[in-house]
Order: sequence, then C-alpha cells, then structure tokens
Amino acid sequence: MNELERKQKTETAGGRNECLDRIRAAATFLVVLNHTVQLMFPLHPDGIARMSGLRRLFGIGLFTAGRLGVPLFLFLSGYLLLPRKYDAERIRRFYRHNLIPLLVSWEAWCLIYEAYMVWWLQTPFRVGQWFRRALFLEYEGMPHGWYIPMILGVYLFLPFVAMGVQQMEGKILALLLGMVYLYRFCLESANLLMDVFHVHPWNLRELQLDLNFSGDYYGFYLVLGYCFWRYRGKLENIMKHAWSVMGVTAAFAVSTVFTVWIQIRILQANYDYNVWYTFFIMPVLGSCAFLLLCRLPQTGILRRTVTDISVHSFGVFLMHVMVIGVLLRQMGLWRNLEAECLLVTVLTFVISVAVTKIGGRIPLLKELLLVKNG
Repeated sequence: MNELERKQKTETAGGRNECLDRIRAAATFLVVLNHTVQLMFPLHPDGIARMSGLRRLFGIGLFTAGRLGVPLFLFLSGYLLLPRKYDAERIRRFYRHNLIPLLVSWEAWCLIYEAYMVWWLQTPFRVGQWFRRALFLEYEGMPHGWYIPMILGVYLFLPFVAMGVQQMEGKILALLLGMVYLYRFCLESANLLMDVFHVHPWNLRELQLDLNFSGDYYGFYLVLGYCFWRYRGKLENIMKHAWSVMGVTAAFAVSTVFTVWIQIRILQANYDYNVWYTFFIMPVLGSCAFLLLCRLPQTGILRRTVTDISVHSFGVFLMHVMVIGVLLRQMGLWRNLEAECLLVTVLTFVISVAVTKIGGRIPLLKELLLVKNG
C-alpha cells in the first residue's frame, strides 16, 4: 500500500479520507466566498467602471477563486462514485441512498427558500411559482439554485457512465476527454472572446458534433475526477517531487492571473460576463487546486477541524446564501468593502457550519441537511 492509498482510505469503506476531506472543506469555503463576492461587488461593466483598480482586482480575484468550489465538488463526486462497481442491486441502492435523499432534501429546501424570501426579502409567495420550481420547471432564484438540479440529472445516469468508463482503456478515455474539452470548452471560449473583441476569422458557432450524451461540461469534470482516482498512484509519485509541486503551482498562478485579467478586459469592453465553469481555463485551475490540496500537510487539531467541516459541507452549501443575506441586511455595505467581504465570508462559513453541526444531531434535520457520518 503506497502513501496515497494509506492516507486516502475510501470513505465508502468507512474510513475518513484526509485528502478528500481537505478538498471538500476548501470547496465549501470557496462556494461561500464566491456567493459573498457575487452579492457584494457589482461585477458588471458599469460597476467595474466605477471601481478603483485595486478593488477591481480584489473583487474579480476572489470571485475567480470562489468559482473553483464547484469543479472541486464535481471532481470529488467522480473520484468517489465512478470507481464503484454497479450491478442491478447496487444501482437500486445508489438511487435509494444517493439520488432519492438528495431529491427529498432539495424539495424541502425549495420550500425553505420560499419562506426565506417571503419573510426576509418581503417577496409575495406564489403557489404556482413554488410548484414550478419544485418540478424543476423554473430556476429556484437563489445563486446556488442551479447546482442541485444539475447533480440530480447527473446522478440519474451516473451508474451507467461508471460501468462504461471503468472498461475504457486510458488512451480511449483521454481521447474522449480531449474531444469534449476541445469542442465544448475551447470552442465556446473562442466564440466568447471573438464576440467580445469583434474578431470573426472563422465561423465557429455551429458545432455539428452532438456531445450532450457525454454529460457535457459537468460530466467532463466528473470523469476527470474519476481519472484522479484511476491514476492516483502515478499522481502521488509525480507530486512527491519538488519540481512537480512548483510546476503545478506555477500553472495555477499563471492560469489565475490570466483568468482575472481576461475578465477585466471583457467587462471593460462593455460585455457582461463573469467566468463560468465552461471557460477553458477552469478545468486547469480546478485540477491544479485538487493536486495541491492533496499535497498539503495536515496534523492535529487542523485535521479534526477539516474533517468536521467536510462532514457538514452539504448543510453549509444549502444554507449559506440565506446567512449571507441576513448578515448583509444587518451590516449594510461598508466603505471598506474588501474588509467587510472577508468578514461576511468567514462569519457565514462559521455560522453555517455551527448551525449544521447542531441541527445534525436531530435525526430529521440530519437528513434534511444531508450530514455525512463523521
């Protein structure tokens, strides 16, 4: 058993995986950070034009960092769920223990969000609107409301995707991933940049190859997470070397600087765009973050804290936007927006973890908050 396998016992076997706990905790914090920045900073062309250069860098820099939360979560799903062996009974078990609890919890949270909007945001309750949202016929209205419906859609076919990728040779898997990356990430990014800067040397808009059955963008992140599991031994050996860590860190830094810079240029060109998970740099940034987080040392009280956050991560995800809304309503917007943003992020994170931990001791709330076993 090599070092990676020793310290990364799979959670499905009942042990805690330090590396994955660390990534899950980081992803949870980054999602909170992303939505805090999104709700506090006017990241649109008019707002950017009124900002100082330093505030612009701060806002877009933290927003970009926060965008890494979702790729990390998807990597984790692929790492943990795609390597499993599935037969008829295990597929039924997956639906019973993964898909259905998530669906039931989300339906309950849709009602909670409606109550929050009525009570705190003073918006009228419309039965028809809630009904459409509960049936996935209308966007939930919260900044994170798209994620759970997306995951539910992915979960529907995940066991069958798992059976397929497990049988693929590495070269075939790399070819398919490369094709999806080229046509879905690079092509869309090229179209975006040509639109922004009014460059149209080729007509790249009409993609004739239908790749929807591949799982599209989010399926790509899931399968990439599976590749991290499949080649974990090789990656562990590579990341033992200082030059590898330096190379991955350099790639992460350069990619981050480019992503922040290009967002500023796009907004300055009067084009309303914030980087999304389809941007061609995002898989690179997410992969670098995944590898570097696995490499970090972790001991003592830090290990226990990270595990605790990981166990309660889903509850934090579900409630954090409401906590941000309450804090911002009470605090208002300070002149020092940067300091307030950091404070609100930390307070939201701590409060959400604490509430989830307390609520997780009550059986019904534990199911509602999807608290994992510690």
